[in-house]
Amino acid sequence: MTFPTTYARSEKSAPSQVRALILAESEQNAQFIALDLQRMGCEIFYHYAGSTSDLVAALAAETWDVILATHTPACFSALAALNFIQENRYDVPLIVISEGLTEKRALAVMQAGAHDYVDRGDLVRLVVAVRREATVANMRREWQQRQEHLELLNQITFVAASILDEEKMLYITTNLLRKLIQADGIFFTLWDEECKQFIPVAAHEGMHHPYRSAHIDHQDATLVSTVLQTRRSLLISDTRNSPYVSKQLQQLLGARSLLVLPLIAGEQKLGAAIVAFAHSHLCRPEEVARAEQAIGQIALAVARMRLLETERRQRELAETLREVASALASTLEPEQVLTLILQQLRRVVTYDSASIFLLNGEVLESVAYRSLHEKVRRAMTLSVNELVHVRQILQLRQPISIVDTAVDSRWRPAAETELIRCWLGVPMLVQDRLIGILNLNHTVPNFYTPADVQVATTFAGQAAIAIENAHLYAQQQNYAAELEQRVQARTQALARANARLQELDWLKSKFVADVTHELRTPVTNLKLYLDLMEHAPAQKQPHYLQVLQRQADRLAVLITDILSLSRLEQQKVTFAPLDFNRLVNEVVQQHMANASTAGLELRCHTAANLPPVWGHETQLAQVVTNLVSNAINYTPKGVVQVSTAWDDALGMVQLTVRDTGMGIPEAERPFLFDRFYRGEQTGQLSIPGTGLGLAIVQEIVALHQGKIGLESRVGVGSTFRVWLPAVPDTVAQEPGAINGSE
Repeated sequence: MTFPTTYARSEKSAPSQVRALILAESEQNAQFIALDLQRMGCEIFYHYAGSTSDLVAALAAETWDVILATHTPACFSALAALNFIQENRYDVPLIVISEGLTEKRALAVMQAGAHDYVDRGDLVRLVVAVRREATVANMRREWQQRQEHLELLNQITFVAASILDEEKMLYITTNLLRKLIQADGIFFTLWDEECKQFIPVAAHEGMHHPYRSAHIDHQDATLVSTVLQTRRSLLISDTRNSPYVSKQLQQLLGARSLLVLPLIAGEQKLGAAIVAFAHSHLCRPEEVARAEQAIGQIALAVARMRLLETERRQRELAETLREVASALASTLEPEQVLTLILQQLRRVVTYDSASIFLLNGEVLESVAYRSLHEKVRRAMTLSVNELVHVRQILQLRQPISIVDTAVDSRWRPAAETELIRCWLGVPMLVQDRLIGILNLNHTVPNFYTPADVQVATTFAGQAAIAIENAHLYAQQQNYAAELEQRVQARTQALARANARLQELDWLKSKFVADVTHELRTPVTNLKLYLDLMEHAPAQKQPHYLQVLQRQADRLAVLITDILSLSRLEQQKVTFAPLDFNRLVNEVVQQHMANASTAGLELRCHTAANLPPVWGHETQLAQVVTNLVSNAINYTPKGVVQVSTAWDDALGMVQLTVRDTGMGIPEAERPFLFDRFYRGEQTGQLSIPGTGLGLAIVQEIVALHQGKIGLESRVGVGSTFRVWLPAVPDTVAQEPGAINGSE
């Protein structure tokens, strides 16, 4: 089987297949090698390369698990291929296949960087070598993929934390999310609290501007509102049959499948992210988890930006009001003060023209005016009886907004008002007595929002007090101080949240670095002793095999513990009542043989009438296992005592594991539950372990709302105590509540 000219990866190739690039004297010889591997049960997908140009094209077009090279192909040798791979830094293992294995040839190619040298007739060894390198390649690719995902998540977190422009931040993250989720499109729709509607805000490159200008109808808004109400992601496998997706939205998104994720930060429902796939796509749980993790960071950033924007507006409003209050406390003339109020008002509410009218009988007289348009002339007086909208303000004593003067029958057109398309009138009240109107105009219909009305009302009150009351300064100073305190409190809360984000990012980076360091040692030892076995005499090979077995066992234990920690962080478990005495007895029996082999006495005493524990049986079994195993490993001689009891003071079930071992120095105890931490004596005495056992115990105990304690004396022994919650009374009283299974 070979690739077509375009080198597109065949959809028929299964994940279990070995992807091999075969360098041979001829394509027929490459086919023979592939057939030999297939006859030995090795599924292979291969491509033949007979020259340097073939090798260059194949490496550029595809990812390979292994390169199989005969020692002396016609056009270029295995050594030449090795030199080319190393010079161009391709991370692909090469296995040399030769007829007539000689020590000189093997030494030359291994020194040149080959991963193995196999005789053409030794098919069993060839299959083992190919599968080994393919397994390592797959692990390396999976690790690289995880690293890429982490890097993308880090970039998303950085962008979300560093860019304060909401649209810009969302636009940049759409393109990062496309790479992270491998999607065809990302679209963000946010809820506008002021307008009470969903607004399309951002989309990936090429769709950003079309999506921002799109109209969100009621049916499409239901798609976003559904995930916000349920607070859960929604997967739509086929948009053509979905009640949530209109034909207009389907055409706009160009998607067959959708993953809709809610943007929620705490109790704030901000909107949703729509992940689009051009073809039918069923998201795997890990894909959804990655997407939700990234969306969670983005939601926090949006909430933070909105908080900052609210604080900025409040700060601007507070500063503006302070300046107005200062002006009102000065010796300025009333008309100058009111003109200053209109100037300051434009800092927080945009208008094209504004005026303040005072009520004098049935007439409103202009006392302050400001306009950005020369064509809009100042009206000196307004007749209350002739203007319906003004009369409504006087009667209702509430703000009135005409969203479009061209269609509202209350508006009376005039030459001096032809540019006005949106009008806002706010009553000026002093002790429930109406003294005038604050009047705002704009050339854009439907311009003023409820927030603008609220701010304008505040300024109308300021203007009224400026005219009627000399006590504005003290009242406004208190209001400004209150706003400033709110700004400071929210700023401090934001600083704490940012510090927590930085701490979480540091912990994640440290964990990745620790895992990388711990995995490197056994992998390096495995490669070293595999190379040694190639050249070692027969009498040394059993010793090398023992070393390889120990390193493989260490690597397996390390990976198992890392996976256990990962599952604890991601898995959602269901608790049930369980017989803790039974669980402890079973674990102790499983360790009797190990204790006996170590020359130790392993005892177990369980308390009578112990109430059932509320927990997860597999996880609690791991807690007991890890503690008992540690006690056996760290006790050269003596006794390991395991017991259960009921702690009246705490109202919890207690597990005690006591040993007569070497004890733990006081300086090491604060770090005992850290991941990958092992004391100094463990390395000196070659005690097996990964440094993850107690970290796993602590994670599980915390997950069960329990506690863990330690007492230890060097040379005397250590005692670990674990307290776990008993089954709640309401559950314990149910028939058949206690069972021994999950």
